[in-house]
Amino acid sequence: MLPHTPFFRSAQHSWFGNNISLTLMHFNPDVYSSNLYSLLGHTFCQSIQQAAPKRQAEFLAGRHAARKSLAQLGLSQRQILVGKNRAPIWPCQVIGSISHTDRIAACAAIHAADRLYLGLDLENWLTTTVATDICNNIVSPAEHKRLQATGFSIEQALTITFSAKESLFKALYPFVGDYFGFEAAEILHLDPKTGKIEMVLCQTLSADCRSGQIIYGYFQRKGWGVQTLVYGSL
Repeated sequence: MLPHTPFFRSAQHSWFGNNISLTLMHFNPDVYSSNLYSLLGHTFCQSIQQAAPKRQAEFLAGRHAARKSLAQLGLSQRQILVGKNRAPIWPCQVIGSISHTDRIAACAAIHAADRLYLGLDLENWLTTTVATDICNNIVSPAEHKRLQATGFSIEQALTITFSAKESLFKALYPFVGDYFGFEAAEILHLDPKTGKIEMVLCQTLSADCRSGQIIYGYFQRKGWGVQTLVYGSL
C-alpha cells in the first residue's frame, strides 16, 4: 500500500529467483518537501542535509523502497543509515542494494548467507551523444565488438553494460572495501532472450574477487531504461 502522499505515484513488489525481495517505486520529485521524512517515519540524515532537494527526494524514495523490501522479508527495520563511502548499512541478517533514477527508486534485498553478493542498478537509456562520448571509458575494444554482435543499438548496449558494471560494483564492494573502475570487469555475453549477463573480472580486487572469475547477472529492459541485478556466491 502506498503512503498517503502525492510524492509516491506507484509501487510494485516482486520476487526474483524466489528469494530476492525486489521493490520498485515511482515518485514525483516536483512535490517533494523535507517534512516527508518525518511524515513517512524516516530520519533526515545529516549526510544529505546540504544536498539539493532533488537528491534529498531520491534518497527518501530509495530508503522507502528499502523498507518495503525488508518488510517482505519479514523484517521491520525502519532506518537504513549511511556508512563508509555512502554505502547503506543493512541489518546483519540482510544483504541489500538500492538504486534510483530521477523518478524511480528500487531496492533488492535477500537474507544473508556466507559469501553471498547482491547488486542492483537502474539507468535511463543513454542518448546517442552521451553513449558516443563515454563509450571508451566504459568498454574495451574487445567488449565493443561483443556488444555489436548482440543486435542491440549502441545506446542500449552501453546502457545495459554501464548498469551491469554499476550493479557489479555494489555487489562486490563489501568484499573489496574500496572503489574500482569499469575496467575491472568485461562483458562476455548479453542474452537478449533471457536477459542473462555474463562478466569476467579482469583484475584481482581482493582475496575473494580474483582475476578470471565469472560473474552472472540479469537485465530487464523497460520503457524508461534498464534494470540490472548481479547476485551469486563467491
